[in-house]
Amino acid sequence: MPNWCHNSLTVSFSKKETFEKFLKILKDSHNEAGEICLNEAFLPEKEMPIEKVGTYHRLSEYWGTKWECDVDSFEVDSNSNSVHISYQTAWSPNVPVLDKMYSFLHEEDPSTTVECFYSESGMGYRGRFHNGADEVYDMDIFYQYVIMSTQDQDAVEIKKCDNSSTISVLSNNRASILLIKEIVDAVSIDEDMENEVSYKVYRCFSETFGEDSNVVEYNGDLYFDHYLLHGEFYA
Repeated sequence: MPNWCHNSLTVSFSKKETFEKFLKILKDSHNEAGEICLNEAFLPEKEMPIEKVGTYHRLSEYWGTKWECDVDSFEVDSNSNSVHISYQTAWSPNVPVLDKMYSFLHEEDPSTTVECFYSESGMGYRGRFHNGADEVYDMDIFYQYVIMSTQDQDAVEIKKCDNSSTISVLSNNRASILLIKEIVDAVSIDEDMENEVSYKVYRCFSETFGEDSNVVEYNGDLYFDHYLLHGEFYA
């Protein structure tokens, strides 16, 4: 059973004919079950270099993933000449396929944009493929706590107590006290992977949550685990 890599691909065109050609390629790639075979559409297995044929990892090297994509959703916007595909790949993103897709479409329409955001939580990384360039980042605490937060639930209060700082997390009428051991200034990348962002990490100890309990402060909000904490914050 592999780790699944989640991919969100958007392809945009300025030329209607290239947009329609792309749709035809995808339509022609359907297998007998009517499923889109995105990898096969742009890197056919029969065209694999002969030195890769028969090797255990041949498709992983050729496609970037060992199996065909598992498409979750397929959306076409004829007004903006764009296509959005959400799909999963085994272990890693299909970057070689995306690269071949962009090279092919760029020759047809130089203004074509191919952008794919992907994330693989098992190995803890995320990335962005944009017009031939692939950038990979760790799933750091900013990603886990802020970008993936559920934006509700718990309440928080931070205050001074006996010459040390504590954070009181209130949940379901139960209070958990986190003793702040260290406050660290940190830098990460935003959700679009275009801009750096600054935030603080409160490294804490908690009898309830353990030695390495962290709280993140970003843009005046506090995040604990995947929750955005609500309440008053006294620095």
